[in-house]
Amino acid sequence: MFEEYFHTKGNRHVNGEFEVYRVVSGEIAFVQTSPQLKETTVTIAKEGDMFNVIPYYFHRAVNISKDQPLVTSDLRPLNTETSYSPIDKEGFPINVVRDEKRNLFLWRKEKQAVPLKDDLPEVQHVAHHSYIRIDQALINDIIKDAKKGQLKKGDTHKKSGYIVSNIQKISDIKEYYINPAVAAKISEIAYITLDGRLEEINIINGLTIVLPGAVPI
Repeated sequence: MFEEYFHTKGNRHVNGEFEVYRVVSGEIAFVQTSPQLKETTVTIAKEGDMFNVIPYYFHRAVNISKDQPLVTSDLRPLNTETSYSPIDKEGFPINVVRDEKRNLFLWRKEKQAVPLKDDLPEVQHVAHHSYIRIDQALINDIIKDAKKGQLKKGDTHKKSGYIVSNIQKISDIKEYYINPAVAAKISEIAYITLDGRLEEINIINGLTIVLPGAVPI
């Protein structure tokens, strides 16, 4: 039996704006696909690794850690326009899943599950690394507040000054999972996103936390 990891919803930038991701902590499978849902890539990265989003591609962050939150930061233009169509109807053509032994597999839309290894044509490699750190206590506070229902969209997070832009439960994004019927029954929080806005240079410095967990397929 396979399980699909918790992940962010996934979108693309309509005008192809740049976006740079950095893994603050945890392990990530960063899945991307072209607007036509044909060309696909997956980047496996760990703490400190940095990589670019492919312009115009749909992209999402998958937490492949067994028990640790995945924390990423990203830089993107303040006025970035995003789209979810047709991903919201057709789903990603590739997904990252695990078996009962927690081995990683790439699940292709044709229902082919193959071990996720470096020699797969979809796999990309990380070229850059950063040693910038974020206080883990801050991350823990954000998660705790979210689980207690103390984070509200549009509000400012007191300790960081970041604006809460997203809190998603699995049931809210069921269409984005391989097994939407099961995902619809899960009320756990999948991810939390906060945005630090740098108005003087028209940039958003985002911070996204994807909690550990998986949905049975």
